[in-house]
Amino acid sequence: MRRKLFIGAAILISLVLLLVLSAIVYVRSGRLDLYLQSQVIEAFDDVGIRAEIGKTYLDLRGYRVTLDDIKLYAGDGQKPFGAIDSLTAQFSVLSYLGQKAKITQVKVEHPQVWIEFDEQGRFNLASLHAPPSKQEVKETSIVFLTSNFEINKAEVNFVDSNRNITAHVTEIVAHLVPLEHDSIKDELNHRLEFGFTGATATVKGRDVKDITVNILARVTDHEAEILTVNGDPQFKMTSDLGLVKVNGRVESFEPFKYVLNEVRAEAELAQVARVFAPETSMSGKLGVIGQIEGTGADYHAAGSLESTAVTVEGIRVAGIRASSEVTGRDDEYKGKAELTTS
Repeated sequence: MRRKLFIGAAILISLVLLLVLSAIVYVRSGRLDLYLQSQVIEAFDDVGIRAEIGKTYLDLRGYRVTLDDIKLYAGDGQKPFGAIDSLTAQFSVLSYLGQKAKITQVKVEHPQVWIEFDEQGRFNLASLHAPPSKQEVKETSIVFLTSNFEINKAEVNFVDSNRNITAHVTEIVAHLVPLEHDSIKDELNHRLEFGFTGATATVKGRDVKDITVNILARVTDHEAEILTVNGDPQFKMTSDLGLVKVNGRVESFEPFKYVLNEVRAEAELAQVARVFAPETSMSGKLGVIGQIEGTGADYHAAGSLESTAVTVEGIRVAGIRASSEVTGRDDEYKGKAELTTS
């Protein structure tokens, strides 16, 4: 009996040593970093993005792979719409025999995106598409979506030559924190922390300044929900035009279905008129409370607005109260409104 146990233990130790030796050879051969590089390229390809990676570096001691100088192209496009200075992934090995690894930490440094509509309204990202459904996804050797994701100094440039609108956002920070750290299922279940300050935009050459956005939400593969802190929803946007707060959830991504049960806005009418109706002189503040829900291109919105006093072209109107309801699809809509003044 002891002899059998000894033989069994020797075989088990030999097998373990063989697996470790195989893993060392696999890592040192340079195949692991190339394999992880191919997984990144494949992940982008799932949504119609062609990725070109300048350099790959493998840190054996730190179980870390870094991809530098990444260029992103939409479909067969010749001009990149995106670039990433570096993407670093830290991993642990789940199975040496099956060559299965889990990405535990992903850090993306200075990603840049250019979003453009030309004068004819053609979109530079029109060839992008949704990733395959869960039924179509092949089993991979990398558990990726449960990672701790960190994005630093992101930058977005938006140009709509058709409507003469531009926007420039820098210093974007995003953090996706896994809510189930030990999960080996390759799926999202994260807390999203997202924000930026000091962004700018133009509408027909007229500036919108000091745009700030902060979002705290829970995100999964199937849905997303804005979180609250002490009853205060953590989706806020401010600028020199005013303030917007939103509470609600995305009930599904496919089809895209959302319910925003609380939308609050405070607008500085002088600034709003300066940007969107420069030929009209306006002053005062306006408050809006409403709800918006929709599926795909269809939407329905209802709400009310209120102002103690508004001045339009020198005419002062006090105690404005209005309610409205709008139903539409894309750019087509119909609605009704009621207006009262004191």
